[in-house]
Amino acid sequence: MFGGVSDGCQLFNKAETKKLAKLIQAYQNNFPQSRFHVVTRTFDQKADLSVILFWVFNRAGLSEESAKQGQNHDIVILIEPHRQQAAMIVGYGLEPILSQQALDQIIERSQPFLSSGDYLGGMEIAIAGLTELLKSVSQELPASLGLEAELAKDFAADDF
Repeated sequence: MFGGVSDGCQLFNKAETKKLAKLIQAYQNNFPQSRFHVVTRTFDQKADLSVILFWVFNRAGLSEESAKQGQNHDIVILIEPHRQQAAMIVGYGLEPILSQQALDQIIERSQPFLSSGDYLGGMEIAIAGLTELLKSVSQELPASLGLEAELAKDFAADDF
């Protein structure tokens, strides 16, 4: 694996792999508690891609040993080139705040690129969409949990 990229299908050339690894690193710099992986593999066309992704996420050894259950903030995108499709899954620690519907919408926005064989373009769209989603959720989360007043008190302007 090179920088969060496991390209078993060799969809990315060396320059694209480096660019994708840099995009993943930038994502992880923004969200250091989360690991991001892009995996490319082919599978039996009869198998459901979301089921395959579940097993890849849980059995491929992508997550650190300490990232179990609610502590797992990893994200995996699986690209299946024969189908020209991708799917995304998040760890249990992100499931309460990132809906599958929102993740599916991000993948749908990348689909035109995947369908044309521009896998790097598709991943650029997906990573940018996920970054924006996480930024939005992180800004909305305190209010949804009723913590705005508490945070305002803890981070008063005169403290800095």
